[in-house]
Amino acid sequence: MLFVFTAACASLITCRPVATYAADVTVYITKTGRKYHADGCRSLLRSRIPISKTDAAKRGYTPCKNCKP
Repeated sequence: MLFVFTAACASLITCRPVATYAADVTVYITKTGRKYHADGCRSLLRSRIPISKTDAAKRGYTPCKNCKP
């Protein structure tokens, strides 16, 4: 869990957590494509390689326009 402290929050004992779970989301890439896909996307018929959404973006993959992961 990641906590982000703002100036207004810095003096408080507890702050609300910020959801940053995008890195933990599993998406799928194919052997030949340059897009990443959500589970169940019709573009994943031939190959389906699991990868985190963050790693896919770091490697230059972009989101599929059909499944919009």
